[in-house]
This record gives sequence, C-alpha cells and structure tokens, in this order.
Amino acid sequence: MRILQPNTLESLPRAGGEPLCDIRVAAVKSVCAFWFRLLVTGLLISPGTAIPTSAQVVSVTMQLDNPTIGLGGFTTLHVYAQVVPAQRPISERIFSWYVDLLNPTPGVAQANYAQLQKPASDNNPQTSSAGTTQAGNQLGIYDTFINDSPISKSGTGVNTPVELFRVTVQGIAPGQTTFSVRPGTGVSGLDADFLVATTNGGDPLLGGIYAAGSAVLQVSTTAPCQPLLSTSLILLSGGTNRVALTFAPCPGHTNTVEFRDSLTSGNWQALPGAPHNTGSAVDTNKVPLRFYRVRVN
Repeated sequence: MRILQPNTLESLPRAGGEPLCDIRVAAVKSVCAFWFRLLVTGLLISPGTAIPTSAQVVSVTMQLDNPTIGLGGFTTLHVYAQVVPAQRPISERIFSWYVDLLNPTPGVAQANYAQLQKPASDNNPQTSSAGTTQAGNQLGIYDTFINDSPISKSGTGVNTPVELFRVTVQGIAPGQTTFSVRPGTGVSGLDADFLVATTNGGDPLLGGIYAAGSAVLQVSTTAPCQPLLSTSLILLSGGTNRVALTFAPCPGHTNTVEFRDSLTSGNWQALPGAPHNTGSAVDTNKVPLRFYRVRVN
C-alpha cells in the first residue's frame, strides 16, 4: 500500500466510480481523513492532529436465534448497531465499527469464530478483520460501510439496525454463558469503536453504547432432537401430487413441516395445519419439484 505524505491531497473511490470525498491528510477534519487515520496502516499524520470527539451515538444490541440449546446443539448469535434517535436527523450512516465479542464461559458454549460472517459490511481485506481469538473471546473485529448506497440520512444503521456480524455457537456442557460486546481492542492504530458520518460533511460522531449488547445462552442436559422426515408420494389424475410426510416429533417443542420449491431461493413456508406436533402432514400440489423440512422451536 502506498504511504501518503502529510499535506497531500487524495481521493478515496467508492462504488460507482465517483470519489467519496477529498482527503487532506494533515487536516484530519473530514470523515474520510479520519477514516484513513484509523484504518490505513502506516499513514503519516502531522504531529498534534486533533481527533474529533462526541457523545456515544450508536446503540449495540445482540440476539440469539435460540437462547436455549441442548448438548451438541447449535444456535446463531447476531450483533446489531443503530444510531440513537437523537442523532439520526444529522447522521448519514455508520461509517466504520470496531468491537470485541466476549464469551466468559467457553467450556459451556463455543463460537465458531473461523466462520464469523459480516453480511452487511464492505469486507475489504485492507480495512476489515474478523478479529483474533483469545480464550473464548474474539478481539478486534472491525469493518466499514463505505459502499453504502444511496448516501443519505437513511443510510446504513440510521433508521434501521444493521447487522455487524453473526457467528454460530455450539453447546459443549450444561450451564449458562453470557455473550457481550465492548469497544474493540488489540489492533494498533484503531481508536474509535464507531464512526458515524454526518449529513453536513462535518466531523464524524463517535462512540458506542453497550447496555443492551449482551445475550444469555443456556445449554441444557438434553441432547438436541433431530427428527427424521419421511415422505410417501401418490400421483393423482390431472398431474396432481399427494405427499404424505411423517416424522417423530420432538417432545415439548413446536414442530412445523415447511416447504419451498428451490433449495437456493424463496422463503420456507409452513404446510397447512401447522404446528404438526402429531408427526404428520399432507401436501397436495402440481409442482414438478418441492423440498420439505421440519422446523423445531
């Protein structure tokens, strides 16, 4: 990567080819210049450069798909961020983020950090990282939303939450662990946990709020129920198919047979009569191909 010298003028490209903004490195007054200060390794900054400050403006929340799993069972942990209501009128979007994920009891549940995903972020290898693992924690996870489009006050993480990352978690032993998020640590040159670009192009707003950034996972002694779905097909007149579906339901859970006509697209839909806690369901259709599954909640 080429190192910029102080007082040089550069342009940071964005999606579509036009520049995001001009950067005067020594000034470090625009969002782009501040982003360069934080995220470009080896960038030279003039001594005494001021870094913008602000009250905490981004609320971080966390959600588990299933807060209770059995031994060997899986769930997915999601981390979201959104600008607080008072700052939304002047916020263009969340520009960059930098956090740690903590798991104080890895002997109860383990996160598969090797498969951590950041579905909404830019994932540019020069300005992002899935972090590093220390004990049960993942430290120094960071990324940007430079390619947010359109650029407006309703951009990424302003009027609706944006998912920062997700990770699959497996139950290892009976017990409880509390996942939590805090400002990022361990990455040289990174200081701010959140930068929010403003609509007037002024200094970025900084800082995250983590009061809601935790989630409790309970691992029970019961192994996860894995129903095996069996099908029986009867071809009727007029090209109609009658499919009888049977399975052993998981006691104490809601069992629903779902279908869709493609494995790679479309939404799963429940068959009529849900939930199917009796362990059986029937589907009548005229489609040439259909896929089925059992959802256990």
